[in-house]
Amino acid sequence: MDISAYFDVSLDWLIAGQKNKPKAQNPLNLIKEFNGDIPRGAKPFWNLQVSGGRKLVEMISNIMPVGYMEGIRIPGFEQTENIFPVVGYSMAPEVMENAVIGARQILNRWEILRTDKKHLIITNEERMIKYIQHDDNDENILWCVSPNYSKFKIYKDDILEIHQITFVMNPS
Repeated sequence: MDISAYFDVSLDWLIAGQKNKPKAQNPLNLIKEFNGDIPRGAKPFWNLQVSGGRKLVEMISNIMPVGYMEGIRIPGFEQTENIFPVVGYSMAPEVMENAVIGARQILNRWEILRTDKKHLIITNEERMIKYIQHDDNDENILWCVSPNYSKFKIYKDDILEIHQITFVMNPS
């Protein structure tokens, strides 16, 4: 196993302490091509920007994934249901553009939403990765929080799906 494939370091630097520049790693390079079968333990990769107005489940039920990831030894990989590429910088530096995220669906069980976890939220008009805060005065409102924009409210009734982000692999 080449550990440098999973971390932003060259093997020479890690073992010998040589002063060469750390290896740059694009997480998309870890995607293996889909050939009709996803190996046991691997997670499907869907190369689609989540479109507003359609649930992820609807979108992926009619198509095949373009690839998969397997053998990734990072926290959250085992809990992942699906893997997606990221577009945009609203969560930078935690989630950068061209990152790869893992996600698992939460069935609109609002009581289990954790404010310390990132979520993929899908509404009729938006798809976004945000932290969630519960509203202190109105149980029908959630607040979407990101490092680079002002927080904004969203009504629970407007959410089609919500997924917890299980891992983030940022490009280096």
